[in-house]
Amino acid sequence: MSVPSIDTILRKKLLRVQAIVWVLFYFFLILYAIQKWENPMYGFLSVTVATTTYLIAVYGNATWLIPRFYQTNRRSLYFLYATLFLAALVMIRMYAEQQVVLPMHSTFYNMGLPHFSFVFITNFLAFMFGALLRITIDYVHLLRKQEEMRNQQLASELNLLKAQVQPHFLFNTLNNIYYLAYTKNERTAEVVARLSDIMRYFVDEAPKERVPLLTEINFLENYMELEQIRMLHQAAIEFDSNMINDSLIIPPCY
Repeated sequence: MSVPSIDTILRKKLLRVQAIVWVLFYFFLILYAIQKWENPMYGFLSVTVATTTYLIAVYGNATWLIPRFYQTNRRSLYFLYATLFLAALVMIRMYAEQQVVLPMHSTFYNMGLPHFSFVFITNFLAFMFGALLRITIDYVHLLRKQEEMRNQQLASELNLLKAQVQPHFLFNTLNNIYYLAYTKNERTAEVVARLSDIMRYFVDEAPKERVPLLTEINFLENYMELEQIRMLHQAAIEFDSNMINDSLIIPPCY
């Protein structure tokens, strides 16, 4: 089962927040509109038409006009298409409201100046809200990229530290093995085998994001055993792994 990326999680969160805002906005507009119409159905229809054009204005600007034209340094085309886009949206909404609501309010919902002014102002505000939405989305993405860069920097510093520590550890251990071999200590072969296991861990397991817990336990046991060789008086270390869940997967400790 694949783990969703940060982009996917962030996009889903933003979509949920936007959906909740639009649902609440539509709900409260309905509550307001049905109070001023003799027939509540006309209030419902007028709000539905208006909210549809608001959605088109917001996301038309946020997801199409700004990314395609404004952010690509085609500012003249952006303002031209934005003007045409708003003009078409205003005309469509006025015509739709005239067809839907005119029978109940012929003095306002016609093709006159009062109706035009109201539709233009409200849709222009929605259009500007789309610009704010685009700015918000870009800002959140910028914060995410900065966080990723910090994490990559920390990972690079950690990898550099590992690269410095491993040769140092290997050098000390080889000196210990040389001493054991020179004194013909019977533990020489065992220590070489443990060092081989540790080096295999460094090469095969440490670069992974997650490894089996048993692999980590084996690494720690080998590491503690090799470190004990360097001590004149060995420390008393008790390590009980009998109650550990063998199926666990954890990040590597080294």
